[in-house]
Amino acid sequence: MTRGSSTASVLPFGDRGLVVEFADELSPEINGCVRALSRRLHDAPGVIEVVPTLRSLLLIIDPLTADRNRLAGTALQLLQNLLPDQDGAGRLIELPVVYGGNAGPDLADVTATGRISHQTGGRTRIRPSSWWSTQSFPPT
Repeated sequence: MTRGSSTASVLPFGDRGLVVEFADELSPEINGCVRALSRRLHDAPGVIEVVPTLRSLLLIIDPLTADRNRLAGTALQLLQNLLPDQDGAGRLIELPVVYGGNAGPDLADVTATGRISHQTGGRTRIRPSSWWSTQSFPPT
């Protein structure tokens, strides 16, 4: 791994998890490392689920079969030579968009504001090369 490897740490997450924290910043490179480590640890013994985030990886483990210390050591060892996942592949999530009526401004207003045609406005998509960042909060 390039940037972020010196700041990576593995922390306990209750009795059923470990969190690998990469860095205190958001970047495509760090997120690529999160995805790469996620793929490497997906089938590790005792791992039930991997939950990648923008800058960390949550490992949901079986506390009866997982060796927590060994898994943490494996994660840190993999980080030494881990290259960021460059393909950016993730799962496709389609969000329906509705214009007009109670759903919000109608298409004519949206396209007039953006100075685009009705046809273009209805077909506008995020470019595959775009990198999007989101923020969420863990459940309490």
